[in-house]
Amino acid sequence: MEVLHERPPPASPSDPPGPSAGTRPRDATFDILKGLSIVEVMTHHTLSTGMRKFTVDYDPLWWTMAVLSRILHFAVPTFLLVSAVLLARSVASRPVPDWRRFYARRVQRSLWPYLIWTAIYITFRVLWLRAESDMAPAQLNLGFAAMTAPSVLMPDRLWLCLLWGKGYFHLYFMVILLQFSVLFPLLLALMRGLRLRFGAVLLISGLIQWAVFMAQRHWLGLRWPGSTVVWYCMPVITGMWLGMNWALWEDIWRRWRWAFWGLAVAGLAVYLPPAVMHYLHRPYSSLVFNGGIAVYCMGVALLLLGFSKRLVRTNLPRRFFQAIGDRSIAFFLIHPAILFLMGGPKVTAFLDRLPAPTLVMGLLLLAVTWALSEASRRLRLDGILFGR
Repeated sequence: MEVLHERPPPASPSDPPGPSAGTRPRDATFDILKGLSIVEVMTHHTLSTGMRKFTVDYDPLWWTMAVLSRILHFAVPTFLLVSAVLLARSVASRPVPDWRRFYARRVQRSLWPYLIWTAIYITFRVLWLRAESDMAPAQLNLGFAAMTAPSVLMPDRLWLCLLWGKGYFHLYFMVILLQFSVLFPLLLALMRGLRLRFGAVLLISGLIQWAVFMAQRHWLGLRWPGSTVVWYCMPVITGMWLGMNWALWEDIWRRWRWAFWGLAVAGLAVYLPPAVMHYLHRPYSSLVFNGGIAVYCMGVALLLLGFSKRLVRTNLPRRFFQAIGDRSIAFFLIHPAILFLMGGPKVTAFLDRLPAPTLVMGLLLLAVTWALSEASRRLRLDGILFGR
């Protein structure tokens, strides 16, 4: 999954020698965190597929996978936290930010891959998925002629896909990244004018998040609020503050790590019951659900940030998750198509004869996605496909 990352510019001839004269060394913490998060995303999606393919609804195995799927549902806030930390850490370190370069990189690393993969997945839907709602014939009037085409290719549907990230179920995250890019200079200016401690930032971001939920319920009424960056105020605001004050992180971790555990546990206790009600098709409070998952994801994201910094000191875990994190955008964009193809009747029948078919499916998904990611690198297609 793509994470916004702005590196300092090359040193000028007048810069003094030493570490400050060159580009800041890449911090393995963030690649490890991206690696952990993309493995979580793929596991979450695999569990959802495995529930449909290899279990009976509401039996013990189904419920086990359902609960695990809900617990493993924190990747988007975590990736947004990482993006906010990295961008704020880089841009805020310069006396005068280079906004032209900033947005050129956003076009290259976020907008371009989003447009390319939206086109790829719409083509995928027409050629392979072929849902009835996509394939229903519709008339397209070109002015000089009329033609019949699948409804998903109509201009209004294409615009909807682009605006809300509906080209495929996972592309909404790319829209959130683009929205964050647009708002970043304003957020940076606002936060530079504030002098707040970490606890105050966490509390204020939580209050703003709750206000957004209330506004959505009583006023905004957005059709897909989860495709907007305001739905993730807590990780964005907190991440930006951490990026602007990164030198304080170790002290924050020492003082706050048990509070992070408290946020995660309390949030999960609030969020999980409504999630179960959703599976049972029973009514539940959307405010309780959204409030609980926001607190849970914030706690988990901060815990994973601290955990990733500790994994830097390890050997095999560091190399494994760092390698995946370095390829996170490719893993994120590729794996849903592979997972769909693996759910075909022949593959499903083969996997169903094996012990723990969902686990096997997950391992195969990781291996195939990794192989395709590596192939794109070796063929020098990363620039075209992923803006790398």
